[in-house]
Amino acid sequence: MKLHGRFARSLFWLSLAAAWPLTQVQAEPFTFQGHLAQSGTPLDGTTDLVFKLYNAQSGGTLLGAPISATGWPVVDGVFALDLDFTGIAFDGSARWLEVEVDGTTLAGRIEILPAPVSASSNALRGRNVAATAPTAGQVLAWNGSSWAPAADASGSSYSAGNGLTLSGTTFSVNFAGTGAANTASRSDHAHYGATWSGNASNTGLQVFNSAPSATSAIQGFYTGADSDVAGVYGESAMGQGVRGFGKTGVRGMSNATDGTGVHGIAFATSGATSGVIASANSPDGYGLRARNLATSGSAFGIFSESAGVDGTAIHGSATSSAAGATIGVRGSSAASNGTGVHGEASDASGSTKGVLGRVVSPSGFGVFGENNANSGLAYGVVGNTDSPSGVAVFGDATGGAVGVRGVGSTGVDAQGTQIGLAAVTSGGADAIAVVANALHPSATVHGVKATVASPLGVGVYAENQASSGNAYGVVAATASTGGTAIYGLAPGGVSGSPIGVRGETGAGGGYGLYGVNTASTAPAIALGAVSSADGGLAAEIRAVGGGNAKGLDAVSSGTGGTAHAVRARLTDAASTGDAIYAYANSTSAKAARFANVSGTAIALAGGSTVLEATGNASIVGDVAVFGTLSKGGGSFKIDHPLDPANKYLLHSFVESPDMMNVYNGNVVTDGRGYALIDLPEWFEALNRDFRYQLTVIGSFARAMVAEEVAQNRFAIRTETPNTKVSWQVTGIRKDAWAEKHRIPVELDKTPAERGKYLHPEAFGAPAARRLGVAYV
Repeated sequence: MKLHGRFARSLFWLSLAAAWPLTQVQAEPFTFQGHLAQSGTPLDGTTDLVFKLYNAQSGGTLLGAPISATGWPVVDGVFALDLDFTGIAFDGSARWLEVEVDGTTLAGRIEILPAPVSASSNALRGRNVAATAPTAGQVLAWNGSSWAPAADASGSSYSAGNGLTLSGTTFSVNFAGTGAANTASRSDHAHYGATWSGNASNTGLQVFNSAPSATSAIQGFYTGADSDVAGVYGESAMGQGVRGFGKTGVRGMSNATDGTGVHGIAFATSGATSGVIASANSPDGYGLRARNLATSGSAFGIFSESAGVDGTAIHGSATSSAAGATIGVRGSSAASNGTGVHGEASDASGSTKGVLGRVVSPSGFGVFGENNANSGLAYGVVGNTDSPSGVAVFGDATGGAVGVRGVGSTGVDAQGTQIGLAAVTSGGADAIAVVANALHPSATVHGVKATVASPLGVGVYAENQASSGNAYGVVAATASTGGTAIYGLAPGGVSGSPIGVRGETGAGGGYGLYGVNTASTAPAIALGAVSSADGGLAAEIRAVGGGNAKGLDAVSSGTGGTAHAVRARLTDAASTGDAIYAYANSTSAKAARFANVSGTAIALAGGSTVLEATGNASIVGDVAVFGTLSKGGGSFKIDHPLDPANKYLLHSFVESPDMMNVYNGNVVTDGRGYALIDLPEWFEALNRDFRYQLTVIGSFARAMVAEEVAQNRFAIRTETPNTKVSWQVTGIRKDAWAEKHRIPVELDKTPAERGKYLHPEAFGAPAARRLGVAYV
């Protein structure tokens, strides 16, 4: 609380943080300390101070700019602060200080006198300082009687050695490109054209590079136009011309359009000659690995060609006789539309074969297709034909054999049943055992059509035997915006109970029918049910089990927006039904139960009745009502503070015909009997029509409202000082919502409500006269 009024000067004293000499011409800050009292009582709180410097006790000239201190703390009448009148010299001339407190100038200026000075005006820590300033390379040094300029004796002398030059305090290096004596070699020093020779048993040249991001230890480039010049050339009479070890033994690169990274030739016309031999001893290594990093064109990783009539362009042989999954030729591609192995027979006639796979082992595979991708369609084998009467994949088997079988698990049908087509995959998450496509854009084609004539038979039987995960038995998809992924048709007559689609599960936590919609935009209906019969049911859900059986368990895991676990709507404006009708036939049951463990359990909105409950309704948690709440009565009910385990404590609400807000508190008036009450900064924006109540505590003094509410505060006054007063202020709401939604104090019942009661038992009327009686 801030007090206003004139302050009398009770006592001021001046203390200087540092003295200044009479001959000094530059101002220095000094500390000013004062004491403020009002009617003999020291001031406590904050005040606004202004200090002005003059050259006379009265009148005179203002020196420099005034110094202000707003909201400066005053404790028991005492305050202190540093004053710095920049640019004003304190040279022995008259200096007078004028003090202003909360806009009031105190009577009488205070003279500022110089403090006693030492014998020398240039004293430094009590010792004389010479009048001459030090020059470059000098410092102030004590010579026994004063601080005087002298040479800096703390430094050392330096001289430049071989290959160095000293200029002042800077050393420079004499660079040269030849590596001659007494010079430092430059970073571009090279041995281009140099030759080394010897007959030692060790390696002639070794280069090591252990940096993890290095390109190579040695690189050879030829950038000329001659196509026969090698980037790196190695020749040996008996051994290897070039031999490489490491993660990449030898790496060859060519930038020419028709260049060759590595070119190996065997000129002999007989014998098992080899143009290139590559070997690796690592079980995970590659005997030969070729990569083509081009991002366009054919970009062959390996291109092999044979001109022989019965020649083989690529011959892969896995000669190990031990058990294991050896591979003669293996092809892989990382491109999104790449081909691991591409076989093509371009002759237009004859029984040509794009790929021929042949084995003689009874448990071998003529052609084995495998896709190890863990996402995407991940086809193991894809067959395609452009002929209108062709077959993409043709399997022919007689007897009880399998015409086509997609391999991923071994064995036969446990019952020995003959299988026309059995497809199984043990591939990744999106692997497909069988894909059937009917690509005609308009005809009634079938991707898969299965027909049985047995009354106990199954047209299509799909089974997923996985013991964990989603394990879908049947997945159906449609790309049409109005399509149906699964369409079940039971064209029965008017009697009977045919079922279009039936879902059944025997798992305790399973779903007989489960609908999911993964669309990110509304309405995204997971399960839709429609009934066109008058009085029919769009969906009937029954839970016939005992105990805690649930007819409907609706869950929404929406992370934003207005997610609804259940949304019920009556779209006919003339309907007299219920969007949700909940009925319970037990005194201990609840017709409806709402719970939200994180926020609002029930949110009500709209101009008509959206929630009607007959009987006792219990809500556990917070309730937010964004509208007007009407009630017959109200109270709070809490555990009794003195006996919480055994009793409750209840208080009734305070009612008013107005939309009234109440504010109260206690305050003690000051020595003059005044007190200023600060209200919230939004008080006047929210309220109007203020009313006041004051009660004096501890005495029979009179109290009054000295100043009504203005700028969110009001003042009171008591006839005796230092009196405790309990105050209360009320206001009527005037905010935007309140102005549009005033509560009518008296309201006539509508014709439909007349003769009925909200609480008929209070008037001795029967329960049937209650408004909104329970349905039966």
